[in-house]
Amino acid sequence: MSVLSRTNQKSLTKALIPALVFLFIVILPTPEGLTALGQRAFALVAAGIVAFSIQPISISISVPLFVLLGVPAGIFNLRDAMASFMGPAFIFVFAMVCIALAFEKSGLTRRIALFVVAKSGGSPKKLLLLFIATAVLCSSVMADIPVLCMLYPICQQIIETNGCNVKGSNFARSLLLGIGSGCFLGGMGTPAGSAANPTSIQILQDSTGLTISFMDWALVGMPVVICLIPVIWICLLITLPSEIKSLEGLEELRRERASLGALTLKEKIFLVVFAITLLLWFTDKINGIPVAVSSMICVAVLALPGIDIFSWKRDSAEMNWDAVMLVGGATSFGAMLTTTGVIGWFAQEYLISLVGLPIFLLLLCICLIMILSQFPIPAGAGAVATMAPAFLAVAQMKGIDPTGILLVVALAQAAPILSPAVCFYPIINASGLLDVQSAWKSGALIALGETGLILLSMATFGRLLGFI
Repeated sequence: MSVLSRTNQKSLTKALIPALVFLFIVILPTPEGLTALGQRAFALVAAGIVAFSIQPISISISVPLFVLLGVPAGIFNLRDAMASFMGPAFIFVFAMVCIALAFEKSGLTRRIALFVVAKSGGSPKKLLLLFIATAVLCSSVMADIPVLCMLYPICQQIIETNGCNVKGSNFARSLLLGIGSGCFLGGMGTPAGSAANPTSIQILQDSTGLTISFMDWALVGMPVVICLIPVIWICLLITLPSEIKSLEGLEELRRERASLGALTLKEKIFLVVFAITLLLWFTDKINGIPVAVSSMICVAVLALPGIDIFSWKRDSAEMNWDAVMLVGGATSFGAMLTTTGVIGWFAQEYLISLVGLPIFLLLLCICLIMILSQFPIPAGAGAVATMAPAFLAVAQMKGIDPTGILLVVALAQAAPILSPAVCFYPIINASGLLDVQSAWKSGALIALGETGLILLSMATFGRLLGFI
C-alpha cells in the first residue's frame, strides 16, 4: 500500500469517527427525563467535539458544518443557527485576531522580546521570570498565539546559543513551558485574553440575561494573573532547575535591539490606538460602547489608508480562523444543549449534589472539573460551551448569582497545561525539546496554585462586586 493511500485511509477513518459517535448516541435508549430531540442535540455536540479534537478536516470548516447540521436534525431553524453562531463573541474574537496581527506587523513584537532579553542581565532565572511575565501580561489583553510567536524565536535562539537544544535540557524545557503556560494562563485576565472568555459572556447573557463588564471581569481576573507570574516561575524552578548558571551569546541580541533605534511611526500609532481601545474596553459600563464595537473600530482605524498597520488584502491569509470559528461553534453548541433541555436534564441528574455544598466548596469543585475537562475537550471555548450552561443551572437551583459561577468556569478553563493535546502548541512542540512528563510535573503545581488564587480572588474582589 502506498504512502498516499495509507494517508488517505487514516484521514477517512478519522472522518468516520464523529459520524459513528453521533450514530452510537442516537441509537441508545433515550434516558428518562431527556427528550429524543435533546438526545440528538447531545449526539451532535459530542460528535462535533470529537471532530474538533481529532480534526479530520479543518476546524474552520467543521465548526460551521456541525452548527448547520443542527437544522436538518431539527434542533435549530436556519435563522436561529446563524444568530447563535455569528453573535457578539464571534465579532469580538475576529477583531482580536486582527488586532493581534496588527501588533505583529507594527514591529513591536520583536522589540518587546529583545527588551526582555536585555533586562535579564545574563541570568537564566531572571530571563525565565521576565519571559513568563511578558507572556502572562501581554496575553491578558492579546490573543495567545501571537504572543507565543513573539517570544518563541528569541527563546529558541537563546537555547541554541547556549548549547541547550538537546532533549533533556531543563533550561530549554522551563523556558518553553514558561512562555507556553504563561500565554495560556494570562488569557484569564480580561475578556480579551482568550476566545473562551467572550464565549462565556455570551452564554451568560443568552442563558440568564445578565452580563459582565470588561472592568468587572478584570477586577477578578487580573489579580489572579499577576499573582500567577511568581507561581509559574517558582514551580518551574522547582521541577526543572536550570543546568546553566549564566547566559552566553546575548551580545548579538543586544546589538539587534540597539539597531532598532527609536519607536517607528507605525509602532507609535499602534500603541496610541490600542491604548484608546483599552480605555474603551475598561470603561464599557460607563461609555455604553460594547467591546465588540470598540474592537472593530480599532481594527478599522489600524486599516485606514496612510496608517495601514493592518491590511485585509495582505494579512487575511495569516488569520487564525480556527479560533474565530471555535467561538461561534461553542456558543451555538451551548444554545443547542440549553434549548433542547439537555443542560437542565444533566444538572438534575448529575450535578444536583453540588447544590447543597457551601459556596466555596462548590467553586472548588467547578475549578477541578474545568481543569480536568481539558482532556476530553482540549479547546477552551468548547469546554466552556459544554460545562458553563450546566453550572449556570446549578447556580439557579442554588439561588445564587450565576455571574460568579460563570467567572470561575471561565477562569479555571484557562489552565490546559496538563493536557499534551493543548499544552504543546505546534510551535513549541516543533522544537523537539519537550516531553509530557515535564509538562505534568510543573503543570500540576501550577494548576493547584491557579485554583487557590481563583478562590482567593472570588473571596475578595468577587465578593466586593457582589458575585458571591
